[in-house]
Amino acid sequence: MCWLVPTANPGQVEVEQQVSEYTMFYNQNRFQKRLNGRSSVEYRETPVAS
Repeated sequence: MCWLVPTANPGQVEVEQQVSEYTMFYNQNRFQKRLNGRSSVEYRETPVAS
């Protein structure tokens, strides 16, 4: 066993994947009442009215 090469156990890989998926959902797909029912990405992409 080489201590220079990190190995992940199967449970750790699954947890990392789930955390990554939740982070993507939280930051890009979650609708927010204070943004008029839009996700944060939709809000940022909305042009500002002149």
